[in-house]
Amino acid sequence: MKKLILVLIMSIAFLSTPAKAQYNNNISANPFALLYGVFNITYEHKIDNLNSFTVFLQSYNTKYVEYWTGYGIGGSYRWYISPFKDKKRNLEGFSFGPVAVMSFWKSDYPQYKIVGNKNVFYENHSGSDLSIGGEAAYKWVWDGFSLEPSINLMLDALTVDGRDNGNPLFLNLKIGYAW
Repeated sequence: MKKLILVLIMSIAFLSTPAKAQYNNNISANPFALLYGVFNITYEHKIDNLNSFTVFLQSYNTKYVEYWTGYGIGGSYRWYISPFKDKKRNLEGFSFGPVAVMSFWKSDYPQYKIVGNKNVFYENHSGSDLSIGGEAAYKWVWDGFSLEPSINLMLDALTVDGRDNGNPLFLNLKIGYAW
C-alpha cells in the first residue's frame, strides 16, 4: 500500500510538470531504508531562492531487532548555499539546517524494568520520543528526477523507557521527483 501511494504521488508530479520549470517542490523517499524496516516519504517546498522547509512521515517496523513498531513525523528548515559556484537552480545543490522528529512507539514484546530491587514486567509497552539535530545534503535534479545523499546528526530530547535509540548519525540516499 505504501509503495502504491508513493508511485501514485510521483506519477501525478511527473505528469503535472512543465518542461524547464524552476523547482518549487520535491517529493522523495529512501528506498534503502526499507532494508532496515523504515519507510519514509519527504515533501520539500521552496520558500525563496535560498531557503526551503521539509515535512516527512516515517513508519518503523523494527520487530526483527528490538520488537518495536511505530511512526514519526518531522520537519526541517534548509538553507541552500553554493560554495561550489555550480549555478544550481532552486532546490538543487548543497543545503544544511536543523531537523526535529517526533516518533510514537509500541512494543508487543514483554519489557522488564528494574524498579528499586524488583524486576517489573511491562506488557504492550509504548511511548514517544523527540529527536533534534541537523542535516547536510546535496541534491541533483535531472529533468525533475532528484537524487539526494544526506547526513543527519540527531540527539534525543525525550526517550522511551526500554528502547535503545542507537546511533545518532544517519546516512540517507533519497530518490524523488521535483516540480
